[in-house]
Amino acid sequence: MDRDAITKSLGNGEILIVDDDAGSRDLLVRFFKLIGCEHVTAVANGEEAIRYAHSQTPTLVLLDYLLPEMSGLETLRQMKQLHPDLPVLMMTAYPSRDALAKAAQAGASEILVKPLDLRKLEQHILQGPAH
Repeated sequence: MDRDAITKSLGNGEILIVDDDAGSRDLLVRFFKLIGCEHVTAVANGEEAIRYAHSQTPTLVLLDYLLPEMSGLETLRQMKQLHPDLPVLMMTAYPSRDALAKAAQAGASEILVKPLDLRKLEQHILQGPAH
């Protein structure tokens, strides 16, 4: 892990994790803290994510595709309305062509398949959140 490169890529910005699975949220929070990201917020649903995005502009969002009530896709659309240049990595355990196409069309920077390969996630970050 190259903490300096990650810090350069993300700066001191806030990482927002949106996932209804507590285990996934905890794993990602620990991962980001381990690689040197001090500001990590994790929420369980789209409504919480949108409330957060009204008061903060995260540097990077990891967003689960399947969320209760407000879907990940709808959450992505609303986040992009608030912050058009916001890099969002969409996560899904069920990567159908339709889901991937809809996520890309709605503005996802990248679609990651669960279970996440944390090394690949680190590579995405090192390439720059807005690649």
